[in-house]
Amino acid sequence: MDKSRVAVVTGGSRGIGRAIVEMLAARGLRVLFTYASREGDAAAVESAVKAAGGEAKKLRADVADAKSAQTVVRAALDAFGRVDVLVNNAGTHLPHVSIADTSPEEWDRVLRVNLYGTFHMVQAVLPHMRARKGGNIVNLSSNITSRFAANNCVYTVSKVGVEALTRILSKEEGRNGIRVNAVAPGPIRTDMLEETMVKIGPERADAFIKSVPLGRKGEPSEIAEAVAFLVSDAASYMTSSTAADRVTDVVDQGGTAFGFRYGKRASACLVRARGGGAIGAAAARFGENYVRPDRRGKGAHSGSRGVLEDCC
Repeated sequence: MDKSRVAVVTGGSRGIGRAIVEMLAARGLRVLFTYASREGDAAAVESAVKAAGGEAKKLRADVADAKSAQTVVRAALDAFGRVDVLVNNAGTHLPHVSIADTSPEEWDRVLRVNLYGTFHMVQAVLPHMRARKGGNIVNLSSNITSRFAANNCVYTVSKVGVEALTRILSKEEGRNGIRVNAVAPGPIRTDMLEETMVKIGPERADAFIKSVPLGRKGEPSEIAEAVAFLVSDAASYMTSSTAADRVTDVVDQGGTAFGFRYGKRASACLVRARGGGAIGAAAARFGENYVRPDRRGKGAHSGSRGVLEDCC
């Protein structure tokens, strides 16, 4: 149990964010987490952590606003005296909307939360981490950055930006003892995923989940475990991890391999990258058997190119 370190988690009132708050608190970290509007959900998280013997404080904040991000970090310092870990989890999406149908307002909304929010929080916490000569930053991305699914452009763009920021920041701040990594989940059982499943319809939703090697949705706690690992001493030599060559390949359950368009070639590359492990082998098998359509667009199992290519 590490009762000295402090974590700031954005978007911590539900879903993956809640799981991260509870996981880090269970590992002994003191946690300040933000929420956008759901006071009741945030209070429930705070109570659950306390009941389990941990310490967490909630704070309503809009991370898309630079001044608000500064307020979050100041609040953590006032409450706990330090910040060792920043987890940029707050996010939003615009499911199943084409580029042609995306309004400038919606484009701006998603980018401001997902990408600008990450940028603002990083800028707010860096002076303190630099002064302490150490820190851990974990950014939540998505395996959609390897799939480039149709009708999900602004969300994909925002997460590609997050992954670029992750890798560049790791190079800039490594000399200051700050590690920067990303986790890119696949389909996780959250409100956002369920909203997407409704939008794309039952046929596409079923095909998408069946395309996962384990054949199921992930649980928020499984992503929280990855985050807890990345901010632990067990990952002390890991930085710049994101997308193709890192822990996220395991967390996204091989989704990179069958990006629904790439087929055998991408699967083989993934197996090589993973040394031919069990997950890589499963991904290769699905990449070869599931993705390849016939001339009518029908896949080897029940899905079709049209069914899969615009899934979340």
